[in-house]
Amino acid sequence: MRNDPASLLHLNAEDPLILQLEMLRLLELGHAPAEISRAFDLESEAHLHDLLARVKAGGAASLASKTKGQGATAPGGLWGDDTMGHICAAAIQVFSRRGYHAATMRDIAEVVGIRAPSIYNHFPTKEALLYHVMVETLAALREQLEVALAGTPDDPVSRVETFVREHIRFHLEHAPEAAVADNELEALSEENRVAVVALRDAYQALLRSLLQEGVDRSVFAETQVKLASIAILTMCTAVATWYRPGGSLSSDEVGAAYARFVLRMIGCVA
Repeated sequence: MRNDPASLLHLNAEDPLILQLEMLRLLELGHAPAEISRAFDLESEAHLHDLLARVKAGGAASLASKTKGQGATAPGGLWGDDTMGHICAAAIQVFSRRGYHAATMRDIAEVVGIRAPSIYNHFPTKEALLYHVMVETLAALREQLEVALAGTPDDPVSRVETFVREHIRFHLEHAPEAAVADNELEALSEENRVAVVALRDAYQALLRSLLQEGVDRSVFAETQVKLASIAILTMCTAVATWYRPGGSLSSDEVGAAYARFVLRMIGCVA
């Protein structure tokens, strides 16, 4: 269906750069010039060939880069460089700036440089898009932590230090994503909210297991493990609300300082 000229006209009628690239691609796929001309409501086949000649003269790659440039303000990091990745990055930007309920698909599409209906090729609803970016954000956070822990010595102190450092690093490097994942839970339907909460609970359970291991090995004095885990996560997540690059401390220095604070808080006796 995506190779049907009429459907492309419906989705991209207000994006001439995208249209010209699609015309060229459809021609290369074997669609007849007359078919493409009718679908895009061109005056004639000669008009089509004139447009494509200009594309080729300027370079299709150059035109594509200009099209991508319309969404250059979208944050990167966790998201791929394909259309779906640009949509996710733009959604994070718009949701974090305006809030989920105030944001529209049109707002997101404008950041990407496409028409709003094009988003529905990837996500059936705005909530489906929110759910996807929240799940992917939490999965990326968990993956980053697990990779770091895999290279950490098997002692409770080192592993808790790693947890604190990586939690803070993720929230500083991906602050908009973290803000959306933390603040927009109530915007989800019950079913989706339950799924996201389960991911959050699993992440918190990992911290609790690290703390409990330290208690069991008589390394940590604080036995209120669940309460301590909530305090640690709240304290470390909040760094993203005040930290600004270029200050007196680097993000790594802040992570190291918070790791010391946490170890003192849980009564580290190592």
